[in-house]
Amino acid sequence: MGGKLNNYEIAALLTPDLSERDVQKFIRELKGLLEKHGATEIGQEKVERRPLAYQVKKHTEGYYIFIDFTAPATAPQDIRNEFRHREELLRLAFIRKPLPQTKPEPEPAEEPAPEVENG
Repeated sequence: MGGKLNNYEIAALLTPDLSERDVQKFIRELKGLLEKHGATEIGQEKVERRPLAYQVKKHTEGYYIFIDFTAPATAPQDIRNEFRHREELLRLAFIRKPLPQTKPEPEPAEEPAPEVENG
């Protein structure tokens, strides 16, 4: 489970016929699975019920769930394998996000050497 950590956003699309309680249950299970596979810095989820651009498994709308997290490179495939057969899950995507850029600290400017007067 070790290895290099990457930043990800998970995007899950759930069927629209779920109750609010079922959506929250799915989120709890998903966050538990993230932790199981080494995810850290799990962000607050964003949930939206929206119409779909096209039909997905005979549905024209659904619940979108977005969660940011940091995890080993193997985590997305492991999570996908465990969640693949969930009936309420229409789509599942992992978006790899760039690591935050850290600016190198500027080196202190060298002070000019004191001038030596030749007498």
